[in-house]
Amino acid sequence: MTEATQGAKKLKITCIQMDAKIGCPEENSAHAEELIVKACEEGPDVVVLPEGWKNLGPLNEKLAEFSSRDGDTVKQLFGGLAKKYNVNIVAGTVPDMHGGKIYNTAFVFDRTGACVATYDKTHLCFPGEARRFAEGDTLCNFMLEGVKCGILTCNDLRFPEATRTLALDGIELLFVPSAWPDSTLFRLRVLVAARAIENQLFVVNCNACWATPTKVNGGESTIVDAFGRTLAVAGTKEELISAVCDMQMVTTIRDAGQSFMERRRPDVY
Repeated sequence: MTEATQGAKKLKITCIQMDAKIGCPEENSAHAEELIVKACEEGPDVVVLPEGWKNLGPLNEKLAEFSSRDGDTVKQLFGGLAKKYNVNIVAGTVPDMHGGKIYNTAFVFDRTGACVATYDKTHLCFPGEARRFAEGDTLCNFMLEGVKCGILTCNDLRFPEATRTLALDGIELLFVPSAWPDSTLFRLRVLVAARAIENQLFVVNCNACWATPTKVNGGESTIVDAFGRTLAVAGTKEELISAVCDMQMVTTIRDAGQSFMERRRPDVY
């Protein structure tokens, strides 16, 4: 553990708001590795990549060819980096083929390089994304550094039931890789804060910042605490941001009788 995690349950988390080149998956993989190495110079406990960082762009017609198979290439790259640099990696999302379908899949690795979680994006953006990917049908929680975590992807934030379900399962920290456009970025900021406030947990949103022929991803990745307060925020270009998340805050709020979970009225709704 780093100094940040000794004693109290604290995690230093770094969002890698990476730029990417359209249609250059191998070059983008090398750049992701470069940025992870750079981030690890500051001793984070967890590093996070955005949604779709391979940025296939015009290669979408060759999606099957460039997809990983049950995470094979992703596990090889990020499992090795996690072990080498002794860091947990939330490796954003990539196209992944499993069960005969292609999904927009997130992968999570612990310090040993083990893949501790995979998550297929549940709520696809219509119509474009839904033409390329199959919908996931299972939510995901996992442990990192003794903290129960969950992961959702981008548009999943629009559906509060998903975060609430994870919160009822006991997560304290939610990771959200995204590729949210600049034209509606204010909605992303509101949704990130709302999911944190209403579920009393930390939310780490790592947003993309590159342009495609159809949209400009807006960046402004954020890390917010369980009251929805901003701990760190990025600009609109490639950038690394970090914050120390004191997970004791979640325990304190929930143990103080202020937990919204205990006041729910499922008998009414």
